[in-house]
Amino acid sequence: MHEADNIHSARSPALAHLAPVWQLATAEPFALPRRLGLVIDGLGLVSHSSQPARELSHPRRQLTQTPQTSTLTVLLLGFRSSTDSLSPAGLAELCEMHQGLTSSASGFDGKCLKDEHGTCSLPMTPLAIFYGPPGYNPEAFDVGVFDLSDFEACARAVQEGSANGGSCSTSSYAEVAAALGTFFALLPHWLQGSFDCSSEAGQLKNVTHIKLLAAKLRASSALSPFAGVLNFFFDKDFAEPQLESRHTRAVYSYGAPLPGYSTFLPDSSD
Repeated sequence: MHEADNIHSARSPALAHLAPVWQLATAEPFALPRRLGLVIDGLGLVSHSSQPARELSHPRRQLTQTPQTSTLTVLLLGFRSSTDSLSPAGLAELCEMHQGLTSSASGFDGKCLKDEHGTCSLPMTPLAIFYGPPGYNPEAFDVGVFDLSDFEACARAVQEGSANGGSCSTSSYAEVAAALGTFFALLPHWLQGSFDCSSEAGQLKNVTHIKLLAAKLRASSALSPFAGVLNFFFDKDFAEPQLESRHTRAVYSYGAPLPGYSTFLPDSSD
């Protein structure tokens, strides 16, 4: 029988203490930073097998898979801060860890989950909300639109494709439609956007504006279907006026078969 997916969890007082155990298959341990103040609230490794990828000897099962295109392991990280894990200082620490995981020195390109074009799957991380290239511009969303007295009615009307939302005025409808168009353009980047969080790249956006936008989006009943995206990165107490999230999380995916192997199956014992 196939072994059920294995979920391994651990708790550690600091990121540095996890460095020796973060090892994938037979690869070297990740080069993690050792000066971080954020606390790891939880570490999870969700894998399809307790065994490393290997060649299959059964003649009826011989096949060749494209390297790193099957999910081998998903690294789930939860972070906790005494104040705000998404403050500029917290983001800098998350960036340092992110760079340690995905740098060429860590060999990430030889471990990551890849698509059919050989491109590494981008992680889900709050860094993608706060960093991005010039084309990613969260400040294009005017948060003043939430102050419209008929915002909720107009937001529902826009999503329903109704030209007249009843209690939504024509002028407000146009403003809300434009704002939601901007939001839907930002959303893909929030989920898995490409970014460079190094200070040299200068891609950090207006942190206060993004937090205010996130709080107002999540507080809107009309936009509740999209709250799940924000809830993944912001904790339940994140709201105006504090705009602080003690907790956040990130996901990194790793692929199989690893270099040196042509196949990967969860279990070949049967």
